[in-house]
Amino acid sequence: CTLFSETSVYRGLVEIKVVNKPDPPRFIPSDLGDVTDGETVGTGGTALACYSAYGLPPPTFQWFL
Repeated sequence: CTLFSETSVYRGLVEIKVVNKPDPPRFIPSDLGDVTDGETVGTGGTALACYSAYGLPPPTFQWFL
């Protein structure tokens, strides 16, 4: 996993929580605003939620980093 911030890049292990994906897909609100497939966002020390890029392969879970 690679996390990008405004000042540096972090590589390493992260704690992962896997939950059921909503159907139809909904975006997770956070301090970052809505996060869409393939979008690059800064972490800013807040939670980051993302789907697999562009839905390929079809995502069956969400990642919370």
